[in-house]
Amino acid sequence: MTDKTKAEQALELWREWFGWDGDPTYVDEMYGDLRCFFCGEILLDKPYEHAPNCIFIRAKQLVDSLED
Repeated sequence: MTDKTKAEQALELWREWFGWDGDPTYVDEMYGDLRCFFCGEILLDKPYEHAPNCIFIRAKQLVDSLED
């Protein structure tokens, strides 16, 4: 059994989930658009512009602040 907090466990899961490239995008099968899995925004050019309230961006900001 581990003594890690829920926040530490969540951070580990986040890193595991997005460890490959850190970008939750997929290609829309109907139109071929690149979209964010979380907010559904069409992502055209990097840096991608997610919806202002995109949960991925909010979570990423929180994780990034914990790593500093």
